[in-house]
Amino acid sequence: MSNIMINKVCNLDCPYCFANDYVNVHDNNLRVSSNMTIENYQKSLEFALKIGTSRIGILGGEPTLHPEFKEILKITKQKDLPIMLFTNGVYIDKYYDIIEGQNVNLLINCNSEKIMGKKQFKRMYDNITYMVKENIKQPALPPYLSSVNEIGTVTLGLNMYEPGFEYEHIIDLVKETGIKKIRTSIAVPNTEEKTDSATKEYFYSVKPTMIEFFLRLKELGAVPIFDCNKIPLCVLTPEEVTLLDSFNLYEDSCGNCKRITNTNLLDGSNCSPVIDILPDLSILRCFGLSGKFVKKIDDFKEPLEVIDYYYQKFDSMAYTIPTFEDCIDCPAALKRKCMGGCLAFKMSKYDKVHEIITN
Repeated sequence: MSNIMINKVCNLDCPYCFANDYVNVHDNNLRVSSNMTIENYQKSLEFALKIGTSRIGILGGEPTLHPEFKEILKITKQKDLPIMLFTNGVYIDKYYDIIEGQNVNLLINCNSEKIMGKKQFKRMYDNITYMVKENIKQPALPPYLSSVNEIGTVTLGLNMYEPGFEYEHIIDLVKETGIKKIRTSIAVPNTEEKTDSATKEYFYSVKPTMIEFFLRLKELGAVPIFDCNKIPLCVLTPEEVTLLDSFNLYEDSCGNCKRITNTNLLDGSNCSPVIDILPDLSILRCFGLSGKFVKKIDDFKEPLEVIDYYYQKFDSMAYTIPTFEDCIDCPAALKRKCMGGCLAFKMSKYDKVHEIITN
């Protein structure tokens, strides 16, 4: 999948933002408004299509703040590919007319009222419940089957960024909308200090509330789907692994009952290159590694070369660099089923290894 960052301005200031090197940056005490031009968006889209992406991710900043957001959606729809829109959902009501009944997936990052403020939180909450209840997104698909992998759906997302993180608003939304799949992620390290402090204590500190949250979801028949920075399996007790393995969701497809998905954490925590294209046509391996390996679209004669570049430059070595001391002899790490959490945790070690190799 390729993501296109169409702007760098956001209406929120989340404490865990993984793109904080680029979003809401300031120059001379003024916030820089960097919107991708339509010309650059078309170049980015063509580049992403040549890589072979199965869907286009549109993100920001907050992408719905782009002054030409409707035009960007229209251009993308012409390519007949599913669109994954990463949004905080505050302003999505302005675009019901263009997303209704189309192949636009909404992944809504559902922050708590503490982060968003009362007014913006209410608007996000009302937008989500309206879209699902009025079938704005999925006229032919019941809302309880919404999924990040299906066309025309609303998916709720929650970043678990501190011990005791708030999640009650997600529980309320699940109860009110019937949405059964929740995208979850342990927040990736977004500062150099956090990147260098790669200890299991970070995961252990978040785990109790995570398990508590998952048990609440299980009571409602909902399933957490992991995204970035999966918790390493060695942090979990056998009982917790059993809990995660017990999440099952069924859907009725063409009259046949088909079992689909568990939390997907037990599938391993490998991370393949996800190409993020910025408004100025810069390319990142991912925002977690945003300070490293920044390239430009024009640096590659063929778009597919970008995948090989990042694999050769970083990914191939990252597999051999342990995040924690325990990773050295870990069977899951040796079999390349676990990379020990976010790749950003490996950066300081990568730099040391790379320096030794190149000198």
